[in-house]
Amino acid sequence: MHKIDRTSYGVYIILKGPMEVADFGSYIADLEAVLKTINGPYSAIIDAREGIPSKPEVLELFHGQLAGTKSTPLQRLAILAKSPVIKNQIIQLAFRSETSETIRFFDTTKVPDWERQSLEWVSRGIEPDYEPAPTDKMKIRQR
Repeated sequence: MHKIDRTSYGVYIILKGPMEVADFGSYIADLEAVLKTINGPYSAIIDAREGIPSKPEVLELFHGQLAGTKSTPLQRLAILAKSPVIKNQIIQLAFRSETSETIRFFDTTKVPDWERQSLEWVSRGIEPDYEPAPTDKMKIRQR
């Protein structure tokens, strides 16, 4: 199930449950209908907190849709989710579609103020606070 609303910054998309190939056409039609009402640059929040990880064939459809955003006025995208599997799918899609610089992922189980941070990202481009990633400078315990 999906729901798409127009907002002051662009669009807010809710994805619940599994997305099937048969559902993707209506999702794209609904998204395009809302996007036609927006003039100029926009941003989006995709709320997948109640989403279920997608099957490979659905991921390919999302990949095509995401790659197509490079030729649109989409400025920034925030994705909200709880599932580590969805997080990994999103990261792979972002890198494959070469859109990772515009996407920020918010794990709503770990980021207490995810709502504020995601809104600041999409509306004003303020980078969210992230947990530092492991680096090669981390000390490795000697045995």
